[in-house]
Amino acid sequence: MCTAHPVRVEALDDLVWEQTCKLLAQPKLGLQEYTHRAQKKQRQSSEVTALLTKKKRELTQQEVEKERLPDLYQTGHVGLPEIEPRLKSIRAKIKNLHDEWA
Repeated sequence: MCTAHPVRVEALDDLVWEQTCKLLAQPKLGLQEYTHRAQKKQRQSSEVTALLTKKKRELTQQEVEKERLPDLYQTGHVGLPEIEPRLKSIRAKIKNLHDEWA
C-alpha cells in the first residue's frame, strides 16, 4: 500500500498542461529532449552490444579451454585428477556465461 500523499488529478493535469504549453511555445526544448533521449538510448544499446560481444568472446575462450583438456590428458601433460576439477570449473563458467547471455 502506498503511504505517499495522494495528488489531486486536477493539480497533475494542470502541471502536465503547463509543461505541454511550454514545449509548444519553445519547440527547441522538445527537440533537445528528444535528441537527448535518442542519444541515451543509442549509448545504452551500444553498451549492451559491447557486453554481449564480451560475453560471447569469454564463452568461446571457455569452450576452447574445454576442448584442450582431453588433448592435454592424451599427451600426458596433465593427469585425470587435475582434469576433473578443471573441467567442472569450466562447465560452471560456461553455464554462468550462458545465463548472463540470456
